[in-house]
Amino acid sequence: MSDSALIILLKVLTTLSSIAVCLSPAIDSWCIWKTKATVNISVLPLVSLWGNSYLWLIYGYLDGNIFPLVITSILGCVTALIYIAVYFRWTGVRRYVVKLFCLVSLGMLFVTIYAVLGCFGVTHQSRKQVAKVVGLIAVGINLLLYASPLETMLQVVRTKPAVTLPIFICIGLAVNGLLWVICGIVDNDMFMLAPNVIGVALGVIQIALYIIYNPNRRNAALVNGGLPEPDSTRSKDGSRVSIVLSPKEELLPFPYARATDQSLTFEPIRSLLVPPITKL
Repeated sequence: MSDSALIILLKVLTTLSSIAVCLSPAIDSWCIWKTKATVNISVLPLVSLWGNSYLWLIYGYLDGNIFPLVITSILGCVTALIYIAVYFRWTGVRRYVVKLFCLVSLGMLFVTIYAVLGCFGVTHQSRKQVAKVVGLIAVGINLLLYASPLETMLQVVRTKPAVTLPIFICIGLAVNGLLWVICGIVDNDMFMLAPNVIGVALGVIQIALYIIYNPNRRNAALVNGGLPEPDSTRSKDGSRVSIVLSPKEELLPFPYARATDQSLTFEPIRSLLVPPITKL
């Protein structure tokens, strides 16, 4: 296989992994829509996906990287807005979501104005210089996207179960970051290489935390409660032994009353060991 074919294959794989990252929050969004509650899901990864996709869209346009960067960034912008809308519909902290979204959008507005002015020569910079500045900003937002699941990592370490960790997003970011690292090496683009190396490391840490504090495994342990496994109830000849405990009537505190009797009433009586109180 020629080098050009390998590069095309790499770009196709990178595009597919980027699409997977854009679609990874869909599972959590579907759960939010079905349960009508955000529960332990954080909005920060969704807003970070929105800001990250938008800035890489601008950088890809300025740098001439239409495929795969611009195409995947457009998909990321559209899907992120849908996820944020679903989250906003069912969250109980709408004010926080609005503040976070407006803050990120305001930053992107400033970057857009700078890019437009730079393209028209107002900043007296070449198109490549403008792309470099936008790339630096995009690197910062990209690191925020990779680190956004870390918002819940401290909570996972404190409370042990990793149910709050968005595992699908973590896996998608780790795989996608690895492919972008390879693309950055091939294209000699440090803006692609540097943040994605850090992103892969963070993704591996988050996946390891999820494996260590797997909520399904902990729930199974709680259900068993430390009791023997079902196989331990088998006798030596292979037959299963079942023990059923039921109360005996004569052992009840009130033999004349059935256990299902709901009409019992109790009244306090004076203890025979306590002398009566005499009034002066």
